[in-house]
Amino acid sequence: MENIYFGEILKNRREELNMKQEELCEGVLDRTALSRIENGKAECRKYVAEVLLERLNLPMDFYYASYSKTGVDQLKIKNKINDAIRMREYEKLPALIRKGESLKADNIIFTQFLIETKAIYCIHTEKNMIKARELLLEAISVLHKDFSLDNIEKYFFTKEDIIILNALANTYCDEADYTMAIHIFNSLLKSVERKSVSADDEEYIRIIIMLKYNLSRSLGRADNYKECLAVTEDAIELCKRHGRPTYLAELLINKGYALCSIHGRKEEGILALKDALILNRLVGFEDNVKTICRDAKKLFNINLKP
Repeated sequence: MENIYFGEILKNRREELNMKQEELCEGVLDRTALSRIENGKAECRKYVAEVLLERLNLPMDFYYASYSKTGVDQLKIKNKINDAIRMREYEKLPALIRKGESLKADNIIFTQFLIETKAIYCIHTEKNMIKARELLLEAISVLHKDFSLDNIEKYFFTKEDIIILNALANTYCDEADYTMAIHIFNSLLKSVERKSVSADDEEYIRIIIMLKYNLSRSLGRADNYKECLAVTEDAIELCKRHGRPTYLAELLINKGYALCSIHGRKEEGILALKDALILNRLVGFEDNVKTICRDAKKLFNINLKP
């Protein structure tokens, strides 16, 4: 039987966040089962504990359990999929997805991950944004049955949920539906703020920077340059504080474009773009270096040396 202390941790943290039992357990287990766990009368499976603790912004250190053989196999598939995505070897994904589906496990988090992987394959290989959005919404619905883009702030998302919705927003941005993209990014940031994220939680800090970068990019494309600049500056400060040079390199591009587009601030924009050139070159983003020089000339009649 699970130690009663684990249930007490869940209950105390949930009440601290003013979260209802229904909100904490949505899509994972029913309220009665959660109540039994909180009262130390039932065990909590590891993947369920992982979701509950993430929604409460608590580390998995509060829960200990060994993986089953199926769990080990799932972990191996997940690592291979993440490696393939990191190396942009998207052609490997269909076979890995089929292998993952053949495990026939009841781990809903793994199921969500496989659906998300299908969407990633669709985005990068099939270039079908409509199908990708359907898959990403299906992935979110695994844990949030009544999910709606109109009320994103009301949900308590896991990190994986946020990454899925970030990808969803980017599909709108890439198809020039900036209003919807901005709505999703802003709503996700509000959702994260509800978690009272600690400055020591580097994974959540990375996610916040990611969301702010994509929000600033969407705002800039929508010609909301002053708002874009404000979001960008905030994200840049987070990058400097937490040592995130790759995002900083791309944020400096957003800053340069925004400043060049605001009346009377073009000289500041040129300096930001020069800084962006230097940092993108240092981190190895050669494609960005070419893009900066091309766009500076095309958009602002600025000649920069690559």
